Amino acid sequence: MNNIYIPAWHYRAPGIVQRTWGWSPIEEMVLLSLDRDPGTIDAVTAHLGIPRQVVSSTVARLMQFGLVEVRLSPQPVLATSSVGHGFIRAGRALPERTADREIGISVVYEKVGQSVFRTRDVDIIPVSKLPDSGAIVAFPTGEAPETDYSMMQRVSQFTAGTLRPGEWLRGVEANSSFLERKFLVLNLDDV
Repeated sequence: MNNIYIPAWHYRAPGIVQRTWGWSPIEEMVLLSLDRDPGTIDAVTAHLGIPRQVVSSTVARLMQFGLVEVRLSPQPVLATSSVGHGFIRAGRALPERTADREIGISVVYEKVGQSVFRTRDVDIIPVSKLPDSGAIVAFPTGEAPETDYSMMQRVSQFTAGTLRPGEWLRGVEANSSFLERKFLVLNLDDV
């Protein structure tokens, strides 16, 4: 087998991805409708001509963010809260919503071409398992080793193109990270 072994760094860490998104026109229409005329879900459904299920889920989201509330007197109705009313009257955009999710990061940074790969897409071996045969490119001497900080920057650039629209890598939990020297295995017959 014709293999070349290229110096690489294997980096694993949990990352936090934040997703930010705005409000849909339906959500804004329901909010405006309840601001003009407090009422029930059925009343909003009839007034706007949209399915009851859509109105129900929209009202639930608006309530979750404190923009709609239930008023009990003189009869129970849904109405815009003071917070929602303030956004409407001031002409400001509704507050953006955010949610975080944790992802597992496992990448390989190879030193020769300075490329970053997902670990599952490449073949790597530990330094201690280097075979006697094959061409081995040594780690550069005198060069500072990779750090959590330098790898975090590479991971940020790498993940930017792989996340969903509206998502960004907020950070990496460096205290749970793992950084190790390895060798990237390139099989010349496959290449």
